[in-house]
Amino acid sequence: MSSSSWREEATKRMQKVLKVNEECVKYVGLDKDAIANQVFNALLTLSAKTDAPVKLSEIAETIYNTSEKSKQDILRLTMDKTLLKCGIVEKIYFTERDVRYFPSAYRFQEVRRVENSAGQKMDQLIGEVMEVPRKYWPVPREFYELTALRGGYEDALSRLEEDREQGSVDAATYSQVKARLQAEMELIVKKLREYEGIGDLMTTR
Repeated sequence: MSSSSWREEATKRMQKVLKVNEECVKYVGLDKDAIANQVFNALLTLSAKTDAPVKLSEIAETIYNTSEKSKQDILRLTMDKTLLKCGIVEKIYFTERDVRYFPSAYRFQEVRRVENSAGQKMDQLIGEVMEVPRKYWPVPREFYELTALRGGYEDALSRLEEDREQGSVDAATYSQVKARLQAEMELIVKKLREYEGIGDLMTTR
């Protein structure tokens, strides 16, 4: 995939909520010092910068300040038993020798497997949806730029209406300026529709 394709993939993963069991939920806590938590933290940081999957050597360099093989082996074994086993991180094969890693999700829901009165097994939701800090979310820069532009045009239209009510702008100028502002804002709104899922997500807490 190209970098733009990985940005699109990251956007999809950002919108989903991954169910994790009681054993796995501890690995998504970035405030913990366990190696698995450090790995996930490093992966989130690196992938947010590059908009692409990350090599194990890069993760080792971030955690240990060295990418020597022994350190990579420790991280590989840890990931196999924790983050990969739990589905929190995905292993991606670019080639047979080029293996990289990418977050499977940025929001998580703890679940407990229970059995109902009919003997059927089902997932019981535990607590609220957890999310990694939003500074790690791979939100495209264009989304923020377009959102800021839309806000600017909304303010400009609001001021224009105030000027019209106060009589400081004539009818012809008002109509001309309003039509231009609305047309330009519609183009921005159209582009923002591409990020509709992100927009909804970013307005919730």
